Amino acid sequence: IKQGAKLVETAADILDELGWGRAAAPAKRATRTATVQPPEAAPAPARAAPSAAETALLGALGFDPVDLDTLCERTGQAAAALSSQLLALELDSRVERQPGGRFLRLP
Repeated sequence: IKQGAKLVETAADILDELGWGRAAAPAKRATRTATVQPPEAAPAPARAAPSAAETALLGALGFDPVDLDTLCERTGQAAAALSSQLLALELDSRVERQPGGRFLRLP
């Protein structure tokens, strides 16, 4: 307090201390007659066709949540190979990662 501390109650107090004064404070805004149009939504990107390995993996997934170990047993592939395929399918919105390390096939 001896070094010049001040009580700050509003943002204007901080601006005054920084030397920006009231110029940076919001002034009354004039009303506009023009309306702001929301941006048009971009079309969703087309899905790429899954590879043969991804199609086989989707078949092994079924439509119930499945863990990686079960997928390894069903497909006969290594966990590392399946993990990369599952990530690609997840990025393509074909698979969703569930809690507990399970994967769910999306419609």
